[in-house]
Amino acid sequence: MGRRERGITLRNQYYADSRDVSKWSVIKELAQQYQIQTVLQIAMLRPDEANNHGAKTHKPKKCDDGINQFFEEERKEFQEHPERRKIERIEGLQKSAGLNFQVEVITDLFVSTGFGPFRARYFSAACNKLSRLERPSIAFLDPDIGLEGTEVTGLHVTLREMVKVFSVLREGDIQVLYQHRYHDLLWLEKKVDAIRKEEIFRNKRIEHPSDGDVAFITIFK
Repeated sequence: MGRRERGITLRNQYYADSRDVSKWSVIKELAQQYQIQTVLQIAMLRPDEANNHGAKTHKPKKCDDGINQFFEEERKEFQEHPERRKIERIEGLQKSAGLNFQVEVITDLFVSTGFGPFRARYFSAACNKLSRLERPSIAFLDPDIGLEGTEVTGLHVTLREMVKVFSVLREGDIQVLYQHRYHDLLWLEKKVDAIRKEEIFRNKRIEHPSDGDVAFITIFK
C-alpha cells in the first residue's frame, strides 16, 4: 500500500496564511524574471470546514516584502470582517503590491472525489480561460496536496490534467504546480520523474524551487 500524502487544504479559510505568502513570493519572482503579463490561479477550491485552521502567520523562507505586507493587511481586515475572507481577493494583489502583471483566479468549488465528468468540465473551463489570457502567462495549478499518487481525490491534480493545461499554453508561458511533501525522502524527485515521463514534458525545462515542506514544480513551454 502506498503512503498517504498530507497537505494543507486550499479553502477560503486558508486564504492569506503563510502558505500564500510563500506561493505568491515564488510566483512574483517568476513573473518578473520572465515578463509575465497574467497569472491564472487554478485554485481547485474546496469547501471550508468548521474549525480554526488557516491561522498560520509566520514568515516563510520564500517571503517577498511586498507580498507579505499585502497579506498582513488582508489578515487585519479579516479580524474585523471574517466574512470577507475569500480567495478572489487575491486579484487585488496587483494594485496593492504594485505588480506589473495581472492576477486572476478560478473560484469555482472543486468538489470532485476522484475521476469523473466534473473534473473534465472544471479543467475544460480552466483551459478556455487560459486561452484568452494576455501572454505570456503563468498557469498556477494549486491543488491541496499536489500531483496524484496511489489515489486520486479532490486534493490532487492528475497527470492527464497537467497535460491538458500545458497543451493550451504558448511558447513563453509557464506552468507551476504546488506540491506538498509526503512521507518519502525522494518525494520531490519522484513527482518530477512522473511528470517527465509524459511526452509533452519530456524535453521541457523543469525547475522546482522549494520552501520547507512544499515545492513549486515549474515547467517552461
